Amino acid sequence: KGFLSNQSEVESVYDAEKNYKIEEPENERYKLQKTYCEYLIKRGENAEAERIISQIESELSNNFARPDWLRLTKIRLQIRRGKFDSVEAKRFIGIEFSDAAKEIKLPSVERLNEILRVLREENLTTEISSLNEEFFARMLAMENFSTTNLIGLARVFANKKENEKALQVIHLAVDTAD
Repeated sequence: KGFLSNQSEVESVYDAEKNYKIEEPENERYKLQKTYCEYLIKRGENAEAERIISQIESELSNNFARPDWLRLTKIRLQIRRGKFDSVEAKRFIGIEFSDAAKEIKLPSVERLNEILRVLREENLTTEISSLNEEFFARMLAMENFSTTNLIGLARVFANKKENEKALQVIHLAVDTAD
């Protein structure tokens, strides 16, 4: 297996091992920092939010993985700076993973929905379609042929006006339902 070259890769391996359930500290300072950071994001005080995030990351380092809310907030701040990192988002969801991963898990639909919410709130509609397509394609590639995944992929194709592909996937969904 490969090397873990950055934090995103390390987290993707850890996420898969923990089934996307990451523990958070329970101390009062951490809770206050989280609440303050959420307040700053709502007010659009991005520079101060980034400072608080750096502080939290430093304090969590070597003790805890970055929790979902922190990673999502960091992605949101990157978007606000005009730098959406799709690889980071895909690793967060589980669409992409490190070469060092021992086992490949299905992507997390909960995390997909969290990322999509952030993208909607930040008006990045093109990225929504792209992530949806990659999510459903990954689910199908991992032989998860549920009707939900097939219809999800068909919806992506229909939204892109690729009606022939959408119909093919719908027919496949009907055939597998029988």
